[in-house]
Amino acid sequence: MKFLNQVTNTNLGDFNYDTTSAIRWMMQRIGDLKMTYNKPMSQSRLLTAGDQHNRPMLGRMYLYRYAPKTRATLPYYDTFPLTIPFRIKGNRMYGLNFHYLDLNTRRRLFSNIIDGGYTSGDGLEERAFNFSYKRIKGNRLFAAMPPTIHQYDLRRLRSPLIQIDAKEWPLALYLPVEAFKKESKSTVWKESLSRII
Repeated sequence: MKFLNQVTNTNLGDFNYDTTSAIRWMMQRIGDLKMTYNKPMSQSRLLTAGDQHNRPMLGRMYLYRYAPKTRATLPYYDTFPLTIPFRIKGNRMYGLNFHYLDLNTRRRLFSNIIDGGYTSGDGLEERAFNFSYKRIKGNRLFAAMPPTIHQYDLRRLRSPLIQIDAKEWPLALYLPVEAFKKESKSTVWKESLSRII
């Protein structure tokens, strides 16, 4: 059975666009937080619900608040990234921010990474992504990856890094917590699709 099926106890077809399950998971995780698909989630409550870290680890999944130094010159940016770091150099973190993809494309890329064997570790709690961009660059299964690749200055974090457990990765993909500035998420997603070959 494929990893995504194992952690969601469902099949990929059923899980597609399953924002409702993601919200239900977050409500159980946080408690009595009131939220609906059409209302923004409380980032403050979300940031206190998980394991907090000051430094990222390669291959883990994190949510955090971020304020880019160059935001004045950027066409748009996400202030609440969902990132998997694949390279850390000094105060620079290079990672995949899945918020730059629409839900369906997001799910396909995630599934291709998982099913391609690009994870390591024993058990769901210890599992982490294990890949280098050079290793998978040019592979058509990962054509959706370029729009997700971003560089983050760790000195510009505006919250701790909240680590998402491996068993919760698929559900975290569907949480409607992307927080784009300057453009709507639909505009960002459309621009990302135009970059996918």
